[in-house]
Amino acid sequence: LQETLTMVRSEHRDHIPSMLRDVQAGRQTEIESLNGAVIAFGQQYGVETPRNQTLLALIRQREANYHKA
Repeated sequence: LQETLTMVRSEHRDHIPSMLRDVQAGRQTEIESLNGAVIAFGQQYGVETPRNQTLLALIRQREANYHKA
């Protein structure tokens, strides 16, 4: 794990994830396709997904506020 974290810090320091780019530009993100799918599978198999539910709710709220002044 430490080796991976060291590599990420050195080789990907300036990387901006696509979802962050979408949020910064005020565009819809892929949150539903990613975290929404995890939540759906969790519900299907009886597995709780609280972190994914929280992330989905937070990003949806951010997206809902894009056009509010």
